[in-house]
Amino acid sequence: MVLTPRSLGILVGITVWCLLISFDRTAQALDDGARAYWKTMADTNVVSFQYLKFNVDSTGSQVFDPSVGIYPNSETDLDLFVLTYGRQFSLLGQSAMITGAIYGGDINAEFDGDPFNPKSSTRFRQTANGFGDPNVGLVVNLLGAPSIDNFYDMANYEPSLTVDVATLLTIPIGQYKNDKAINIGQNRWYGRIALPVVAYFGSYAPLYRTSLEVTPSVWLYDKNDNYLGEELKNDPLYQLEAHLTHDLTRTFFASLDFTWRKGFKSEINGDDAGEKLDLKTLGFTVDYGINDNASLRFSYHSNFIDNDEMDADMLRIQFTYGWNELLENVKVLEHH
Repeated sequence: MVLTPRSLGILVGITVWCLLISFDRTAQALDDGARAYWKTMADTNVVSFQYLKFNVDSTGSQVFDPSVGIYPNSETDLDLFVLTYGRQFSLLGQSAMITGAIYGGDINAEFDGDPFNPKSSTRFRQTANGFGDPNVGLVVNLLGAPSIDNFYDMANYEPSLTVDVATLLTIPIGQYKNDKAINIGQNRWYGRIALPVVAYFGSYAPLYRTSLEVTPSVWLYDKNDNYLGEELKNDPLYQLEAHLTHDLTRTFFASLDFTWRKGFKSEINGDDAGEKLDLKTLGFTVDYGINDNASLRFSYHSNFIDNDEMDADMLRIQFTYGWNELLENVKVLEHH
């Protein structure tokens, strides 16, 4: 393929689009987001800022993520801000990405009685704010996405099926007070192993792309040896996330989102504390490319399809900015 100015401009547009949509992972045991595992050129940098708002009314469930704050007979509101950086690179000839995230926010929780004393009838309220536990992640492609090192690779990149392995490790250095039930930090190591699978339909060019994305994963948790002076343990949390996405215009796509989380039964000093989590959520995402470097995303998820013991919804507003030195140099040349 000979790269004429016109074809180079088309490739720049495609690369910019991939740059902006290939990075939407969150910091907690939440969803990765639609098109989170799409690939772009090596040496691409992406910064993402997210605001997430949670409202949870719970009856029988117990602590699937203490920093989110799901407890029995509780009403919890969480405002969370997440700043994430990622860089795409080549690893053994395959596309890979390394990420790091920091976050903070406010939690407000009210309980019908002391959550750790079922006989208590006192209204119990607690708040927490500050910075949470940062995390680092690594995603490596196993099938279907060799490293995209230049515009020629981009021109020949027409994926049909990609399979990745994704890992995440959270570092317990966030704000934590051992005399509080509600904390932003968790006072323990935890992480995730995932196997994202993406099937692509149609031409891999803006306006014509559709994808089905399925990500099974498992979260593993170390014990918290000072949870109100007690020892807190959790079973693994199993998660299945799916997205059906479609381009509506060259700069705008939408997604139907589904997530299922199961497990995470809690033990305090060896005694069961609450039921296992079994939470199914359904929602949608819309994503708009503002310009060559920036995009804005809006998501809403709710478990209205499965709300016997919990009413939960999440709102996300996300701004993403990405750049690639080679791409920026080409854009400068185009304007001269």
